[in-house]
This record gives sequence, C-alpha cells and structure tokens, in this order.
Amino acid sequence: MLRTIPEIMTEEQCRFIGKMVADGKYPDAGSVIQAGFDLLKVAENDYEYCERRLKREIQKGLDSLDNGRGILLKGDDELHQFFDEKMAKVTERHEASKKRKPLVLQEKNRIFSETQRQFIDERLDDGPYYKIPEVVQAAFELLGEKEEGALCQ
Repeated sequence: MLRTIPEIMTEEQCRFIGKMVADGKYPDAGSVIQAGFDLLKVAENDYEYCERRLKREIQKGLDSLDNGRGILLKGDDELHQFFDEKMAKVTERHEASKKRKPLVLQEKNRIFSETQRQFIDERLDDGPYYKIPEVVQAAFELLGEKEEGALCQ
C-alpha cells in the first residue's frame, strides 16, 4: 500500500488508491493519481464543475457561520479594511508562488511522476490552489465522483 505523506496525501486518499488498484480498476498507484489529474485538467475548463466547486465552498462558509465562526464587521470602514488585508495576503501568496521552487520530493518519498509534478506545479503557479494537498484533494474528489457515477463523462 502507498505510504501516507501527511503534507501531500491523507490516509483516506491512500486507502482510496489502494482500493482502486485492489479492485483491478487501475494497474498501480501512479495510474490512479494520473486518472485523477486527467479529470481535474478537463474539469477546470468545465463550467458545471466550477459551479459545483463554488457551491461547495459557499456551503462551507454558510456552515461556518451556522457554527458561530463568523466575523462581525461594523460599517464600511471595517469591511474595506478586512478585504484589503485579505487581498494583501492573496498578493503575498501569489508573489511567493512565483519564487517557489518546483515540486521536488526526496526519491524515497516520490509518489508523483515528473509529468504529475509539472501538473501540480502549474496549478500552484497559476491558481486556484496554494498547496499540494489542495490539488490532490480536488483530483480525488473528481475521481470519487466518477466512481460513484455522479460525474458526467
């Protein structure tokens, strides 16, 4: 079974990969990962996928508010200050991503092929992702939807 690398892949994702290989749907872990990335590449240009992803993120925000994790902003000044601070963080992350070295994993922890590492680097450089696990999670969500039959082909 594929080893978990906490900064990149969760135990659940590793189990998912193992199940796909054990069920004979894919010959190896790399093929499962590649299938997820292939779906993500197509989905990024798919309006319905983007709409589903946006709705999921909106729902997360609403759930957060329902659980009392909201921020109370009083007046336009506080609202503008809040968004200015958020925009500064986004700009800082974007600038940092320009300086980021391409994804290189130690050989013993290597789970992505060179092509897959380039795919991840492109997503991190051009957005909308900021961390490797976000790219991996998006790919596995699509692969899970495909396996459940919820993803249109």
